[in-house]
Amino acid sequence: MSKVKNVIMIISNDKESKCGGDIYFYELIKYFRKKDSRLVVIGFNRISNKVKWSRVVCNLWFFFVTAKYKNAIIIQEAYFKNYLVICNILTRIFTRAKVVIFFQELRRFPVSGFRRICSKMILRIFLKTADIVIGNSEYLKREVVSEGYPEDRVFSIPPSYQKLTSPADDKKNKNNEQISLLCVGNYREIKGQKYLIEAMRIINNPQVVLYLVGSPDRDYPYYLNLKDQIREYDIERQVFFTGWLQGEELARMYLSADIFVLPSLYEAFGMVLLEAMSYKLPVVASNIGGIPEIIKDGENGFLSPPSDPVSLASVLQKFIKSKELRIEMGKRGNEMVWSFPSWEIVCSKFYTIINESAE
Repeated sequence: MSKVKNVIMIISNDKESKCGGDIYFYELIKYFRKKDSRLVVIGFNRISNKVKWSRVVCNLWFFFVTAKYKNAIIIQEAYFKNYLVICNILTRIFTRAKVVIFFQELRRFPVSGFRRICSKMILRIFLKTADIVIGNSEYLKREVVSEGYPEDRVFSIPPSYQKLTSPADDKKNKNNEQISLLCVGNYREIKGQKYLIEAMRIINNPQVVLYLVGSPDRDYPYYLNLKDQIREYDIERQVFFTGWLQGEELARMYLSADIFVLPSLYEAFGMVLLEAMSYKLPVVASNIGGIPEIIKDGENGFLSPPSDPVSLASVLQKFIKSKELRIEMGKRGNEMVWSFPSWEIVCSKFYTIINESAE
């Protein structure tokens, strides 16, 4: 197989990782560089604000930046479809570049009629500009196909799990009197933390504490609303914001936790679930998106309807009341994690697919 040359990656953040999606791209970048591909990484975070102010201007900027690389393969993070759709149309007309659109989420459309129609139209045009589409779950693959894209040009490549520095076997015996819940995800409405806080109020057990790990950068008003909610429920001594953690700091949070909770309103996959299960944590997550591809309800964790704090509290109580159930579900989840391929295999599959698209 010939090596891929002139690869351009357009991603949201080329600095430190702030979410699982960032990690996927960082692993791809490391792999492509190891393969000696000519790789250009364009981080949206580094684009001048003078360019960002207009989506049309941003589209033209992307086109002129990428068009100078002959016969390139352009891998795009689908999150920026509004900033790339015109760029892609021009790319297809004026260059021989191949466009690979990588979906790690397919957001719900706006509720209002006209905005919804426009959003769906842009998505479908955006998809038509792609030579192939890659998603991080079978759920996303089905969603892309449902928008009219040919199924034989859509590929599902689930991620591996992120190995932190402390192994699961180092988990210490904890004080049985306190049950520690852990939720890892940026403080954003789509992550559903407010329903978890509501569930804490319903559980009403001073021996249960909750740690929320994440960054408020992407939705600071929502973060402030969460703090107000905690004050209103008078559970400030039970719910704690840690800010963004990674490496050893995040590993310590996993090691000290009893139950992992992901109350998201939408998850295309949920890489953080693999991370939690690698620490033998029992998992409660929303029955939404690609999560059921990882969590089989009652087998290696429990699923709860999204945005339903009563149901979430009820499911959490099963784990809170039974240490034996926590240990058993944690073991089952941990066994499931090892069935996922390594990042080397994931990236190799990605590399092979885009290589074949360039032929």
